[in-house]
Amino acid sequence: MGYGDEIMATGFARLIKLENEDSQVVIGDEKRQIGTISKVFLGNPYISHPQKLIKEKKVIWVNHSRFFRPYINYKETTEKKYAWNSNHKAIPGNLFFSKDEKEKASNDLLTILKKWSEKFQTKPKKIIFFENSFRVSKFDFQKDRDEAIYKYNLQLPNEKLIQIINSLKEYLFVQSVHEDSYLINCENVFHYKSNFREACSLLNISELYFGTHGGLSHAAAALNKKGVVIFGGWIDPLIVGYSFHNNIYVDIDGSPCGSRVICQHCKDCIKKIDLSNLKNMIINS
Repeated sequence: MGYGDEIMATGFARLIKLENEDSQVVIGDEKRQIGTISKVFLGNPYISHPQKLIKEKKVIWVNHSRFFRPYINYKETTEKKYAWNSNHKAIPGNLFFSKDEKEKASNDLLTILKKWSEKFQTKPKKIIFFENSFRVSKFDFQKDRDEAIYKYNLQLPNEKLIQIINSLKEYLFVQSVHEDSYLINCENVFHYKSNFREACSLLNISELYFGTHGGLSHAAAALNKKGVVIFGGWIDPLIVGYSFHNNIYVDIDGSPCGSRVICQHCKDCIKKIDLSNLKNMIINS
């Protein structure tokens, strides 16, 4: 599972645990008896570690794994196209941070704000944490074809992203940077090289998430952060999005396509996103 799937699963785990306080809640594949161990679950009081279960206590499974994702309609899914379970509704999950993680994020943001102040001699109107651009290599396609195609199909072109950021020069954009990132080099962008938990810790003290649907959009929901989230026409946000985010979904013929191949429909949907509308969402969120 990806980080987004794991975060989604924590929401269901929380509901189950609150109704079954004496039980142990495990996320994973009940049929195969494979529990998921993830850094996403660190510090989460609602989830039991699958290798540290107490035999005498009841175990309740949240069936959410790479073998079963509840938002997929497996009966109608093909090698080229996902079908979606329209009855699935995402609920905000949970992320918990250690004292050290919180302190690091706070110190890192102070460093960024100091650099901003030195450059612009003013305070930013808003702190926006964003992720959008990925390098998608031949190795990515070999490692996880579905994930590589999803990233390839859903990206907002860098030139459009730069156009938006340059039009919002009074806004501080913090780019989540990892090994697959394209760096966005605008004067009001600050690069934040981090692992996923560090990125989420800084997102937690930012004001807005901006980017494509994925791990960080689900993290934003778990942290009760506002979001401007790009879905294109691949999946309907009514299935995996959150009502308190501004979700950009392009509902044209073929949407939601669920494509598992490089997709012209997805590219057409991204092209139809109105940049002025996107800019207003960022300003008003």
